[in-house]
Amino acid sequence: PVQPQGASVRLICKAENARRAVVREAATRPLSKAEAMMFATRIVDVSPRRTPEMAQMAANLLDTFAIAETAAPARVHEIYSFNARDEAAFAFIIPLYAKWHFVRYHLPVFQRLHALRPDLEVVYVVDDPALRAPLRQWLDANMTGYDFQVKVVELVLNSGYAKASNAGARQARAPLLLFMNSDIHIRNIRDFCAIVKDLEQQAGYGQLGAAGFRLLFEDDTIQHDGITLAASPEVGGLLLAEHPRKGLPQAVLSQEGTVEVAAMPFVTGALLALTRAAYDAAGGYPEQYYIGDFEDVDLCYRLTQAGYRNLLYRVSGIYHLERQSFTAQ
Repeated sequence: PVQPQGASVRLICKAENARRAVVREAATRPLSKAEAMMFATRIVDVSPRRTPEMAQMAANLLDTFAIAETAAPARVHEIYSFNARDEAAFAFIIPLYAKWHFVRYHLPVFQRLHALRPDLEVVYVVDDPALRAPLRQWLDANMTGYDFQVKVVELVLNSGYAKASNAGARQARAPLLLFMNSDIHIRNIRDFCAIVKDLEQQAGYGQLGAAGFRLLFEDDTIQHDGITLAASPEVGGLLLAEHPRKGLPQAVLSQEGTVEVAAMPFVTGALLALTRAAYDAAGGYPEQYYIGDFEDVDLCYRLTQAGYRNLLYRVSGIYHLERQSFTAQ
C-alpha cells in the first residue's frame, strides 16, 4: 500500500465527505445506487484539471464506496401485514419494481390457492419507493375481501432482484419458499397444489434443491423448460444460459393435464421453489448481480455443488409475461 500524501490525502477526505453526504441524503429521501454514485461524483469533482493519477484514485474510491453499498443487505423501511397468522407451510416471495398492478391479478389466484391450502403466505417486497403509497392505498381498500395472509416489506432503496428476494425470505416464516416474478400467472391451481405437496414430501429426504416449473407465453408456447449452459464463441467461449425448446408449442411436447418431473441442472428464478434448509445452505440468492439475470443459475450451481438435486416440473397452465415485471409502461 502507498501512503497517501498531500493532494491524495485531500482527495481521500473529499471521498469520505461524499460518502457521508450520500448517507445523509439517503436518510431524507430514497436514493438509487446510480443517484448515490452521481451525488458522490459531484462532491469529489473529478475534473480534467486533476492529474490522471488523482482521477484514477477518485474513481477507485468511488468504486469502493459502490461495492460497500452493494455488499450491504437491503434495508427495510417498513413492514405491514393483512390477515396475519402465526404459521405458514409455504410462502410466495414476490419483489415489486416499477409496476404494482399485477397484484390485482394475484389476489384472486391466491384466494383460490388458499381454499385448497389455507397455510400459504404471500410476501411482497416493494423494491421501488415510488410504489409504496399507491400499493398500500390499494391493499387497504381491497384486502378486506381476501382471507390469506399477506406481508408487505418496503425497502428503503431499490436494491435489485436478489437483495429484494433475500429480504422477503428473511421475513417469511414458511419452511418452503416460492420465489416468483410479479408477471407470473398461475391458472392451473389444482396441479400447482399437488406439486407443492410433492415438494413438501421430497423435502423430507433432505436432497431437494431448486425446483422450477414449465412456464408458457400467453399463446401457450414454451417460455421456460429448463436451462442449459453452452460455451459461446460470440463471447470468447464463456458459458451462456440457453433455454431449450423456447417458443415451441406446448401441445407438441406433452399432453395438457399431465405433470412430469425431470432432473434439471438449472431453472429460472421467475418461479422457483426452495426449502428453507437448502436456501440457507446456499446462502440465499447471490447479491452481486444487481440488475437481475444470472442469480438463478448461480444459485442452482451452488446447490448442486452442495449435494442438492434440482428439478423441473413440466405442468400446463403457468404463464410468464416475460420482462413485464419491471419494464416501465
